[in-house]
Amino acid sequence: MRSGQVFTSLALVWAGSVRHAQCAYCSGAPDPNAPRNANPITDAVPAFIREVTNGKLYSVTQTGPNGNPGQTFAVTHVWGTPFSYG
Repeated sequence: MRSGQVFTSLALVWAGSVRHAQCAYCSGAPDPNAPRNANPITDAVPAFIREVTNGKLYSVTQTGPNGNPGQTFAVTHVWGTPFSYG
């Protein structure tokens, strides 16, 4: 392959990647008439469940109305590379 052909090929690949990068950009804005999110942020203490090499699992029980137990949900904390995430 001649250097001119290599340059042309690289230029086409670059131009194609720029086009895809622009497509991923979100140019929208929030709807000014959207309902407000009035959900409270929980202050419950997470309970440790288990640990693996690159992550930890916790369980959180959110207090419901009148102090009754409410919803339980899992919280994961992972680290590493996308490959190590699985």
